[in-house]
Amino acid sequence: MRRKFLLYFNIWCLLSVILAPIIIVTFFYNQDFYQKSIIEFVCGSIFVSAYLLFPSLFIYQLFTRIRNREKTRNFTISLITFFVILLSILFYIGLYWIIDEAVTNVYRNDT
Repeated sequence: MRRKFLLYFNIWCLLSVILAPIIIVTFFYNQDFYQKSIIEFVCGSIFVSAYLLFPSLFIYQLFTRIRNREKTRNFTISLITFFVILLSILFYIGLYWIIDEAVTNVYRNDT
């Protein structure tokens, strides 16, 4: 039971981290396509599961991997998810930087 939960949770975090930037970018371009409450719920659940719960699960899997010294499919998917989370954090940093530069240029050109 626990192994299946870890496997499904790892897959959920991997899919949510991959789909989150797609949802956010399509929401910026076509805001009439989505309802705002659905976007807030989906992005909130993605944030809580992938960016708050997954690191604690990853640390737990890291310690059990060191203790048992066995390579499992759960740990492999966890490593892939961890690297995808790092890439998504870089994506959000880049998105913030692009928006910050655009806003700064708009206000700089107004004066």
